[in-house]
Amino acid sequence: MKAEHDRIADLLLGINPLYFRAFGPIMDWKQSSAGCSKNQDKALLILNKRGPMLPSQLGTCLNMRRGSLTSLVDSLEEMAFVHRTPDRDDRRRVWVSLTHVGHGYVSERYARLKTALTDFLAELDDGDTARLARGLEDVSAVLQRLVDIREHGTTEQEDGNGQYSTQ
Repeated sequence: MKAEHDRIADLLLGINPLYFRAFGPIMDWKQSSAGCSKNQDKALLILNKRGPMLPSQLGTCLNMRRGSLTSLVDSLEEMAFVHRTPDRDDRRRVWVSLTHVGHGYVSERYARLKTALTDFLAELDDGDTARLARGLEDVSAVLQRLVDIREHGTTEQEDGNGQYSTQ
């Protein structure tokens, strides 16, 4: 199994440059209508997908340290895209969530990105489109499982139908 894990590690390390070569021009962060930086845009897209988060959780998703993340959240708050809400049970904790303005921006940004990606993917033939869809579904499911293991220490077993149950 170690040889297979080594092969997977090589594939994972090789996919990042390919991803950015293929999709980098489409994901051009300079196209942001609000003048958001790459990390600001990423933070907003993450908050839109996951909902309110603790800053430490957002920092983990963005691979950012506390000081840089604080500046990022401050700037998004100044733009009225996010707000901080104190935790009801622990006043030391603060939740970061999108404002109405933030939701509007993300909806517009997401729609533009999705249209550009859809147009680009239309260059694939039906076979490659189906392979890419199946592959991304599989990769997403396995990556989610790895995230769950890392964040919650859960180990799950697949039931043979692509479903996992906690053991």
